[in-house]
This record gives sequence, structure tokens and C-alpha cells, in this order.
Amino acid sequence: MNVGNCASGTTFSVKITSAKNPSVAAVTYNPFLIKFISPSSNQIFKEPANLNALPDLEVGALNNHVVTFQNTQYTLSTTEYLISFETTSAVPSGGKVVFTFPDKRIWKSGTGTIVVTTGATYSTTVATTTITWDTSNTYLTKLSLDSLCTSGCAIGSYQFKIASGIKNPDYVETLSGNFVSYTTDSSGAIVNRDIKANSNVSPILPTPMTATITRNVATLSAATNLTVAFTTTSPFASGGKIIMKMPTDQIALVGSSATCKKGDLSATLTCSISTSGSYYVLTINEWCTSGSGTCAASTALSFFVEGLKNPSLLSANVASTSWEVLTATSASYAIDGKYTGLKPTPDLEGVAVSVTVATVASAVVYAETKLSIGFKPNSDLPSNALIEIGIPSGFALSPTTQS
Repeated sequence: MNVGNCASGTTFSVKITSAKNPSVAAVTYNPFLIKFISPSSNQIFKEPANLNALPDLEVGALNNHVVTFQNTQYTLSTTEYLISFETTSAVPSGGKVVFTFPDKRIWKSGTGTIVVTTGATYSTTVATTTITWDTSNTYLTKLSLDSLCTSGCAIGSYQFKIASGIKNPDYVETLSGNFVSYTTDSSGAIVNRDIKANSNVSPILPTPMTATITRNVATLSAATNLTVAFTTTSPFASGGKIIMKMPTDQIALVGSSATCKKGDLSATLTCSISTSGSYYVLTINEWCTSGSGTCAASTALSFFVEGLKNPSLLSANVASTSWEVLTATSASYAIDGKYTGLKPTPDLEGVAVSVTVATVASAVVYAETKLSIGFKPNSDLPSNALIEIGIPSGFALSPTTQS
């Protein structure tokens, strides 16, 4: 391009039309070059270094990106994942489809031989994959489908099932991180990508187990003991814990601590109690530790808790928040649990009220009178309590006033 004579300090710009962005977003690009050449083809100035275009290129989107479980979301269970998306840019020949996963979300099962199938009915097996586990060889971090786009992959909808060789974690740990799906060209430069937060995918849950909670006193506001019986579904490791979550509107504490014993009262257990949100959390810090190694699956266990008090309202009988009983690792990560539809039995009972016989100021029929009723509640009444008094139909309230 010949721009004629330009005095020192002249500013000018050049617009290049009909240009097109690269088809992929590479990690690095060669810089743009601007050379200043004399009519005799000699370079006049040194070209600018590291000249890049702004803004940075964005990769193509993966639309309708969905990550779901195929079968179960409970701990220790073998599992399958379904991943689907729609590409917005074609993948060149030799490209790949790649998935990365949140740490500790998908664990290795057996030899870890993963099978990936694709298509609307998952009838086509992806022949060549690269599987990457973490450094401890415990959980899946990356899965590359190397042979899927050997001849390129057109813009369209894609469905994948990841099966065999994977399972859910052995326990429920709070996880972060993302599910990331992306496509690349043969050099590894990204063509399409979408990120799905771990929190947007159905969580891992403790394996369900059976449990019951029995109170020895059902009267409102009275001190009570609880006997908790449960049967494990999964093995329970030595040094593990038992955790019971008690809704604060359905139980109260006598003091700041509780006493825990084995269900047959043969031994006192080390336990602690704390408040977390709307729950009292009781943690028993020792179980299956007397030379037993582990408590096997399908083991019936029970424990006894003192230092509790029933709530003051019968509404606790119909409260919707479930109690929870969980087995857990030494780090308090849940393994098994009963966490829906669980509450103590029997239902709470109201306490008797001492009532003074109602008296009237005048005993003359149809004469205006004053009715006096005295009573003594035998448990605490909350500040917002309502008192209902039923008056026999023979007494007429109108036209008199009531106070």
C-alpha cells in the first residue's frame, strides 16, 4: 500500500474489508505485522512487537447444554451420565469433543474402562477415547472423544452417554467446579464451549437407609429422651460418625449439651451438639471402633440421647421439615441416611389445664350478666398464643358487648 509522503508524527488508519475471523479460538496466535518499506524495498522502521487485535476472539457457543444422571444419584452406586448440546460452529477434520468434570464428582469403578455412546438412541460407540483420572487414580477429570470428528463434525445436535467404569462418590462431600463441554480442531484450539456449574446438576445424595426415632415422654415442654434405631445400607468405616439433624421447631435443649449412649445403654458415647441454621446437629464421634474394623452393610444399630425437651406447641406434630439420621466418615461426609419423612413417635400431647368453674354475676334468666372463667396452663404459652373459649349455645351474646 503506497500512502505517499507522510510527515513525522502523522496518524493514519487503514480499514481492511471482507476479512473473516479464524474458525477456532487458539490459545495463542501469531501477532499481526506492520512493515514500513521504502520504494526500494528497504525497511524504514522496526515493526511493532506483539501486535494483537482487540477484543479477544470468543469461542462458539454450545447451546442447550444439558448434563444429567441416567440412573441413580446415591453414594457408592455405579452411574451413567447423559450430556447433550447443539454446536454453533462446525468442527474441522481431526477435531475432538472433550469433557472435563468437577473434582471428586465421578469416581473410578473397577478398571475404569469407560464406554461412550452417541446418537439419539446412543447406538453408536465412540471407538477411541482418552480418559484422564486424577493423580490418585480415584476420580475422572477429563474425557476426550478422539475419533468422533475424524472427518469433521457439522453444526447440529449431539447426545452422549458415558457409562461403565464410573460410580458416584463413596460419600457426600461439598463440591464446587464445573462440567465443561467443548470441541476443538486438530491442534487443540477450542471451537465451541459451554460451562455447566456443578450446582446446576442434580446433587449426590446419601444412600437411603431405614431409621426410627422414639421419644419416651410425649407431653409438650417436658424433658424427654430419644432412642434412635437404624439399619445401614453401606459399610460404615471405623472412626466414622453418626449425625442426627433435629429441626429447632420440633425439639428443644435442656442445657447446652446432650448425653449419648449405645441403644442398649452398655456404653456412653462421645457426642456434641451444635446449631446450624434451623437444625440442632448432634454428632456422635465414635462408632464401630472396638476392634470391629467396619460395621458391615445391613447392620442394625441404635443410640440413646438424653438432655432434650419437647417443644411447647402441638404444631410440631405436623411440621413439614424432616429429621435426618446419617452415617458419615471421620470428616463428617454422609454415606447413608434417612432424611425424608422422619420424625419422632409417638406424636406430642397437650398438657392438662386447671380450670376454675365458670361463674356468672347474675343468675336471673335472660338478664345481662358477666361470665368469669379462670384457668391455669400447665406449660408455657408463647407470646403469640391464642386462647379460645367455647360458650354454650344457651348463653346469648347479643346485644351485649364482650371484653
